[in-house]
Amino acid sequence: MFDWSLWLLACAVVFLIGLSKGGFGGGLGALAVPLLTLKIDPRLAAALLLPVLCLMDLVSVYAYRGKWDKTRVWLLVLPALFGIIVGILCFELMSVRFIKLMIGSIALLFVLYQLWGKAVAEARAYQAVKRKNSELSPCKDSEDREVDLACGGVNPLSAIFWGGLSGFSSYVAHAGGPPASIYLLGQHLDKTRFVATTVLTFTIINLVKLVPYSITGLFDSRILLFSLTLLPVAPLGVLAGAYLHKRVSTKIFYLVCYALLFLAGVKLIWDSFI
Repeated sequence: MFDWSLWLLACAVVFLIGLSKGGFGGGLGALAVPLLTLKIDPRLAAALLLPVLCLMDLVSVYAYRGKWDKTRVWLLVLPALFGIIVGILCFELMSVRFIKLMIGSIALLFVLYQLWGKAVAEARAYQAVKRKNSELSPCKDSEDREVDLACGGVNPLSAIFWGGLSGFSSYVAHAGGPPASIYLLGQHLDKTRFVATTVLTFTIINLVKLVPYSITGLFDSRILLFSLTLLPVAPLGVLAGAYLHKRVSTKIFYLVCYALLFLAGVKLIWDSFI
């Protein structure tokens, strides 16, 4: 399956994911599978990237160790496991055309979420914090997790829905970030806890995905060897992301990436019908 055009595209994709893991261009991981699916079977694209994602996740967990909210991590991870099971069944039962249609649709929905839905979610989270801070309650200006939980900050039903959707979209396209973010943005966490919670959540989800990917035969010697050649690109992307995080405005960069993802989504949907 090795050819230079595919390898260069995969390197670019891994670099973009690294930028996101390094704190620049959050959400770029959603570009990965749609872009690679333009060249290879979506199942192979997902399998090719998973070992690289796991390595970057472990580095990120070390960087944010102890800063996450364990309760919200498990509220997302447990329903995500059910979503992964649904994803396994879909991968086994659906045709390549249907998977392309699904991944293309996820790509378009992700762009819509980033350009509109995220702004709405952040506005709602801001209003929720503003209302809480205007009340004379023990919640005001508190960073304590127990106090936060006592004030009703956790919504289990919402976590079940978004966590399950996150697990499903993560399994089929490594695109579980948007559903999890929609839930966490409404939880009015501080920035560090938000990022750390997201990091640990997807580290667990990606490690769990290794098992069904192996059992269903998505990993073979060619896939693993190809992934191995991409590993050196991962830390370069993470370091570049950390460097650019404080030095470069991300507005234009975001727009370019969303445009690429939108075009990739349209192309995949088109390919699924021809």
